[in-house]
Amino acid sequence: MSEPPKTLDGTPATLECVDLVKTYGSRRAISNMNVFISSSYLGLLGPNGSGKSTLIKLMLGLIHPSSGSINMGIPKKDMRVVPDFPNLPKHLTVDQWVGLLEEIFGECILTEDIQFEFGLDGTAKLGSLSAGQYRKAALMPLFYGHPKLIVLDEPTNFLDVIARTKVLNLIKKLINTTKCKVIMATHRLEEVRLFCEEVLILKEGTSVFHSSLLQDTVIQYSITVDDPGKLIAMLEEENIVFRVEESVIGLEIILHVSSQIWSILERFTMEGGLIFSFSAREKLEIILEDLYQ
Repeated sequence: MSEPPKTLDGTPATLECVDLVKTYGSRRAISNMNVFISSSYLGLLGPNGSGKSTLIKLMLGLIHPSSGSINMGIPKKDMRVVPDFPNLPKHLTVDQWVGLLEEIFGECILTEDIQFEFGLDGTAKLGSLSAGQYRKAALMPLFYGHPKLIVLDEPTNFLDVIARTKVLNLIKKLINTTKCKVIMATHRLEEVRLFCEEVLILKEGTSVFHSSLLQDTVIQYSITVDDPGKLIAMLEEENIVFRVEESVIGLEIILHVSSQIWSILERFTMEGGLIFSFSAREKLEIILEDLYQ
């Protein structure tokens, strides 16, 4: 068995892919992926069919590469996994499921009663639970024993806003308590920002963006005003590069970050103009918008 990949300081890396390929017949789900992830908190983003779930299955050894290699820095026994479509033992009751988790992994690592927090009836069979309750039951293995890595694939699917907030808070407490590593695949950017320090964006089985979230910076402003023509004239006068887009709130003026914009906006408002909205967009948000179009 090969040694786990190492970072420069000698600690195990979270993920290493070398010329990784996974095919299903003539279709390539993963195509020549080369990544080396040293962060302990990795987010996987991308549209449906981008290869996120396939990459996770390769990480866990549930499927094998068609060619190339994938290595993890954590033994399988120290991982806890919540797949996108979990297959729980539906004949068990929730109480029996908790007993099985304690038998396999040990006691709950948190002081909270997870079953109570999730609002799960101990006598209900897993197969009879609603989609949201079933998702909570699938999340329960995370909290038993002492995981060194948790792998989450769309962890809050089917949860309402209140349940989602509670689940995310408990996962955050779990991470803080165990200091475990995290790999999270989701379409929710806010969840990645909550848990992850590094992000890998996939499209059609290929890595298209890999960066530290800690270095993500504002690169674009979006502005709507009462008199777009007047602001556009001011921007042209100062040779500021911009574009105009139609939106539900009117014409949006999009421009890259520039120190000149503040003096232009000050002049615009002093001459009676009104700013309806002003938002900043980071590089990661812009890339995702382009991918999902």
